[in-house]
Amino acid sequence: MGEGDESSWSQDNVAPPFASPNLYLDDPVLVDTVGRGPAAWSHAALVALGRDLADSSLRQCAREADRQPPVLERYDERGRRVDRILFAPAWHTLLASCFRAGLPARAWFETHTGARTARAASYLLHARVDAATLCPTTMTYAAVPLLRRERDLWAGIGSALRGERYDPSDRPLAQKTGGLVGMGLTEIQGGSDLRRVTTRAVRTGSEDDPVFRLHGRKWFLSVPQSDARAVNTFVAAGVPLSHLRFDVIIHGPATPIALGPRTFAQVFHHPNPNLRVIRELRRAGVHIYVCGNALGDMHYTP
Repeated sequence: MGEGDESSWSQDNVAPPFASPNLYLDDPVLVDTVGRGPAAWSHAALVALGRDLADSSLRQCAREADRQPPVLERYDERGRRVDRILFAPAWHTLLASCFRAGLPARAWFETHTGARTARAASYLLHARVDAATLCPTTMTYAAVPLLRRERDLWAGIGSALRGERYDPSDRPLAQKTGGLVGMGLTEIQGGSDLRRVTTRAVRTGSEDDPVFRLHGRKWFLSVPQSDARAVNTFVAAGVPLSHLRFDVIIHGPATPIALGPRTFAQVFHHPNPNLRVIRELRRAGVHIYVCGNALGDMHYTP
């Protein structure tokens, strides 16, 4: 065929442009799961969220945010050193959507049962539009229950961290309508292997006023303009083991290790060699969970 032969331009195997009036209602599995569980009360809100997220302008924002990486602004227009990280306006639009849905903190204060299930459904809907903004959203969600333990600190910043009006301004957290917590760690390979994190926290303050100095090389900071950082230093910072909880989630190719003795033997024709390790982990206080989707996909009954 000639280069100008239009018959060679056939696009019959190309997916049509994405168009959905409602991302939630278009997912019957999600609708059914929510409807049968403790979060059935959130159906109407999820329908409204699904309609809002189906707006093509948000998908355009996701594309623009991907095409416009953050920019370091060292000086302002008058030559003063500012060291600001500038994100694309589309990024802020997407984060504002996360805040309106209450993803950073609402579930911790919701009085209805099934609040975390409702949040998970909202989270999945947002992931269909943009996943990058879910990083600081998730870190904020994880940090809230920890910060609430520090009553004096929470009294000053709590209203911002549970706020649902995204506030990208460069001001003290206590003065904002919404706050973000990012992640911080030090690891020579730039976050590629979290088992090799080298961050250490050394106490420099008193017992009444605990202050720590963080040590490490090659810092990796997610969303540099976040209002706070969650840094994993745990035992090095003197946190007692009684204040820590360790969870293991088994999924993917590892799923069979969680099978009971009888089921494992039926499938693999020999005893499950992993049961002793699982018993020891549980004896040490580790909570072990198995991904339900993986069990279903593999047709296993644990």
